[in-house]
Amino acid sequence: MQLTDHLFLLTGAGYGQVGNAYAVLSEERLTLIDAGKDDASLEIMLDNLVLHHLDRYPVTDVLLTHMHNDHSGNAWYWQEKGAKIRMSESDASGLASGGIRVNDYGLFPFHTCMADDYLEDDVPVTLNGVTFRPLLMPGHTNGSMFFLFEIDGFACCATGDTVIPVPGEFDRGFEASFGWKGSSEMDNEKLFQTLERALQIRCDILLGGHGIPVMRAGDEVLKLALRTAYMTLR
Repeated sequence: MQLTDHLFLLTGAGYGQVGNAYAVLSEERLTLIDAGKDDASLEIMLDNLVLHHLDRYPVTDVLLTHMHNDHSGNAWYWQEKGAKIRMSESDASGLASGGIRVNDYGLFPFHTCMADDYLEDDVPVTLNGVTFRPLLMPGHTNGSMFFLFEIDGFACCATGDTVIPVPGEFDRGFEASFGWKGSSEMDNEKLFQTLERALQIRCDILLGGHGIPVMRAGDEVLKLALRTAYMTLR
């Protein structure tokens, strides 16, 4: 699904899959945000690369919002194809070890791999001409990250499972939800601190780890998230 001239949704809810993954095209190279979950999501990702004529470009980097298998399950594949896996150091340890930290209490197969680069909080990294600003935003996992960047004149924020936009009832636009509450590292107090920090973010497009991307006034969903957390998590 093409979101802007150079931003694409490759897999996720719109394709009947668990876990969104995005592609940013710049300088005839691709940066992915999250990697897809499994063989089924990988097949859809590869099909969409062909559909949008992106298969001619190499995937050079994968930014992982967090370690859970529905976002990192195919990291090994992209790494074998030459991409660098970049994420927080805390969650990289889960990617390397597998187990209950990443994998629905170990119920499903998970292909471990080693991250190539540990991203630090608020230390920008420029990939293929696009500058990504990683923010360490714990709560869903200890090493969950947001990625802020600009593409095609739009300010974008990828939130992983820390903030998930969901359609509101009765045509009220979007509301905010949160990722899987059964995570071994789910910490509500850390999440509240993260959501307070998120109030400072300004973005047009909000790219959640699940659901539908918000294409206008994405920061309004971040504002709603803190209110929703206080109403539902305390």
